[in-house]
Amino acid sequence: GAHRPPIVSVSDVADLVVECALQPSALGEAFNCASTEVVSWKGLFDEIAQLLGAHVPLWSVTFRVAYGAGVVLEAQYRLAGSSTPPVITRFAAEVLGTAVEYDVSKAERLLGWRPRVTIGVGLPETVAWLQAERSRT
Repeated sequence: GAHRPPIVSVSDVADLVVECALQPSALGEAFNCASTEVVSWKGLFDEIAQLLGAHVPLWSVTFRVAYGAGVVLEAQYRLAGSSTPPVITRFAAEVLGTAVEYDVSKAERLLGWRPRVTIGVGLPETVAWLQAERSRT
């Protein structure tokens, strides 16, 4: 849970897309779009748990344990004929257990773009949207 999640608000993505469409300096270029806030996966999960009124996770497991659990659970779910994925998969272990950071300085330098939506604002908005969508189905 110590790695930084490569998250970004949909509003920031939309802002960057607009900047790319409007500025000639973006022509033919590729830009990373990510939050510049420093938060760990554990910190993010703790925030989400608090927003949902759920228990904050008290412990975490190593990458090897998570990946191994993914192998076992995927096999069990396949054998059981389940159409839904297990709680932990090899892919989830890879995503959470691999350090990934995206440098957004090129977007700032060429376009003057920086992410504006903080995790403190974007996460509650996202959770509220997900809860509203869930209640519709």
